[in-house]
This record gives sequence, C-alpha cells and structure tokens, in this order.
Amino acid sequence: MSTTTLEPTEALILSGEGYFLEVLPSVIEQKSELLKFSALIVEVKDAVSSDAAGHQIKKLAAMRTLVEKSRTTVKAPVIATGKRIDALAGDFQAELTVEENRLKRLQGDYAVAVEQERQRVLAEMEKARQAEQERARLAEAAAAMAERERIAAEAAAFAATTPEEDAAAEAAAQAAEAAAAKRAAEEAARVAALPVAAPAFVPEAVKGVKMVADYEVEDIDALYRHNVGLVTLTERRKEILEAIARQTIGEALPTIPGLRVFLKPQVR
Repeated sequence: MSTTTLEPTEALILSGEGYFLEVLPSVIEQKSELLKFSALIVEVKDAVSSDAAGHQIKKLAAMRTLVEKSRTTVKAPVIATGKRIDALAGDFQAELTVEENRLKRLQGDYAVAVEQERQRVLAEMEKARQAEQERARLAEAAAAMAERERIAAEAAAFAATTPEEDAAAEAAAQAAEAAAAKRAAEEAARVAALPVAAPAFVPEAVKGVKMVADYEVEDIDALYRHNVGLVTLTERRKEILEAIARQTIGEALPTIPGLRVFLKPQVR
C-alpha cells in the first residue's frame, strides 16, 4: 500500500473571527454637514469671514482628530496581532535562517576558492601561450639568420675567380655554413629547453553560486569627492528648523549658507 505525502500549502493560520469595520452613520451625517457649511465659505476677505473660516477649521479638525483617535483605538489590537504573528514567524524561522546562512557561507567560501584557482590556471595558460609565441619567434629568427649566412657564403664563393680563391671561398663557405649550423643547433637547443606548459584543467564555476561584485565603504568623503553621483546628501529638516529658531531674533531671520530662510503662514 503506497502513501502520498502532500506539500504544505501554508505554515501560519489565523484562527478566530476578524473585524468588521464601519463608520457610524451619525458620524457620516456630521461629516456631510461640516462639508456643506465649509463649502459655503468661498473666500476670506475680512475679519468676519476669517473668523468664520477659523471656526469651521476647528470643527473640521475636531472631527478629524476624533476619527484619528478612533483609528488608533481600533487598530491597536490589529497591530498587536500583527506583532504576535511576526514574533511567531520570526521565532520559527530563526534556526532555519541561521542554518541557511551557514550553508551559504560554506558554499560561498568554496566558490571563492574555486574562482581563485580558475583565475590562477587561466593566468598560467596565458603565460604558457606567450612563451610558445616567444619560442616560435626565436626559432623563426634563428632560421632566418642561418639562411642569410648561407646566402652570404654562396655569394662569396661565387665571387671567387682563381682556383686558390675558389678553394679559399669554398673553405670559407663551408666554415660559415658549419658555424651557422652550430648556432642554429644551439638556438634550437635553447628554445627546446624553454618550459612547455601541459594542458591545464580549468575548474568550472560552482553551480548555484554566482560571483558578483560587492563593496565596502572605506572613506565616504573620498567617495563623494571623486564620485558625487554615488553618494546621496539629505537635509535634516528637524535640526535645520531648530537651528533657525535658535538664531532668529524677533523677526530677523538668520542667514545660513545653502538655505533660503523665509516666513510662511501657519494656521493655528
């Protein structure tokens, strides 16, 4: 009798009843009334209309604050449930993550070692290729030299006119040819003595591991000076406003290099 093992389709489940959210009808009606009266204010041109707008702003803000408090109250248990879910999943995943990271480190170390060996072998192969090219060049130069000496010896022999000169030229040609043959043999022996690289095995990259470039910041200032586009500068608004407040005397605003300090209206 065979059994079938099913893969799990979910790890966490939410038990219990959820929430049904709604806005109270009375609050919806109040909102409609507020918006209707606010729509009647189309401009502020005197103190009376400014007071009316301010009064309406207070009512709108009060309702908005009420909704915000209700949202916080209603959301609190949901946030608590979310935190419990995160904690439960995190505790369960902790050992899995540790073991996963350990194996990734081991595999990564092996991949680095393999890549280093591969680069070493490739460098040796390139060195051997260059040595082979140099060997061929030296052999070709030695053959060319021997051919030039042979031609020179034949020319010298051909230029002789008397029997004595012919004999001397023949002897010189033979001596030159022997010397050229000796030098060629010596050069061939020297070239043959050069190291010959054996076919090297180039390791393959580790499967499942991709070598990618990474970095560590050693000097953020130097990075910014030489590559401005690689560094992001962001102002710290809270600290800037506090500095402006400290340096403001009455309505005299401070001058801060790099900033345009100005006044703006703020409705209380």
